[in-house]
Amino acid sequence: MRTTLLDPPQAPPLSQQMRGLAALLLYGVREMHREAHTLAAALARHPVMHVLPSQEAWRLCVDQPAVGDGLHAGLRFDNEPGYMAGMYRALAQMVMQDMQGIDLSAESFVDLHDTAVHGVFARSTLVHGLGMCRSSTLEAIAGFTAPGAGFPASLQGLGVRDALHVAEPGLEGIEQIRKGLRLPDETSTVCLTVGGNASVTGLEELQAGGETWCRVTLPVTMGRGRLASTRALRTWPKTAAQLMGRIQACLDECRKDCAAAAEDPDVKLRAIALCCRSLEQLHPFPDGNARTIGVLVLNKLLLEQGLPPAALEDANRLDAYSVAEVMQDIKEGQERFALIARNTAPRGVDGCSHPTAVTHRRPDPIAVPPCSGSAPHSRPCRYGWP
Repeated sequence: MRTTLLDPPQAPPLSQQMRGLAALLLYGVREMHREAHTLAAALARHPVMHVLPSQEAWRLCVDQPAVGDGLHAGLRFDNEPGYMAGMYRALAQMVMQDMQGIDLSAESFVDLHDTAVHGVFARSTLVHGLGMCRSSTLEAIAGFTAPGAGFPASLQGLGVRDALHVAEPGLEGIEQIRKGLRLPDETSTVCLTVGGNASVTGLEELQAGGETWCRVTLPVTMGRGRLASTRALRTWPKTAAQLMGRIQACLDECRKDCAAAAEDPDVKLRAIALCCRSLEQLHPFPDGNARTIGVLVLNKLLLEQGLPPAALEDANRLDAYSVAEVMQDIKEGQERFALIARNTAPRGVDGCSHPTAVTHRRPDPIAVPPCSGSAPHSRPCRYGWP
């Protein structure tokens, strides 16, 4: 299908823009299915996560409101081609690290992000890159999306304006999400809308928090004044060392509070909610913050503390909801995860999920890589494996 789509003599009567779009979407689907095998194997080995049907893992990785909005049927994730493949890869990595007893650190936090965004085309590619699509653009897309192909390091994370001036023809606007932390000269601004990714009490907590690394700018009017209630969360530029230090401090504070909580799950949950919200408000990456923190980091911390995993309805609420509200979101997410685990969803002809009750069985023991006692932030495997 891909060859027919991109080969001019065989190409269907579609515009170059539509052919480029189809090629990127096929790339996302192919990469997702390739990574699904690795994820299924990792889930099957984990004594907690094995209850999650691997074909339903995508439900942990998307904004739940988008699932039924009528706009994503069959393509619920690939407004960034390669998104779900990256999330499957990172989720498998997180699960394996948890089985090995490796606690989350600032370094592994960044590594999870980089795994999640590896090979993911930025949203601007579909908006700007395809808008200027021509034959040389199709040739570039064909090369980048070929099985086993790489992406020029010189174009990873380029802004649209920078990409417009690259020397290589056909690459205007084609961009992949950049790995690594924000650069020291990058100030991140996040729009906050009450009822969307912010709440009144969440904004009050943020303003009263006294943090030096973020500010809420009031008021902010966008468009023609129709969003006058929107605030801007601006995180100030930080060096890599400062960002890493703050990330590690958040994780250390979380574990300290959890240790003091003894067996009180609500105290642990509050510590985890505060940690995830603080990391999200720090906004350490130029892109991919919510997916990293609201899916990978949240569930890693929950598993470390012996708490059930969660499938958040909307990870973007970590931007500026109150700690109590985030706690409630996590509890509802735990119920949602349990519901997903109790039901499989075989694919119908319409590509949608149709819940059907099934009985899950713990798989037969499978050998896992041995734990490394010398690994940073490692401890004996919590699940009793050698």
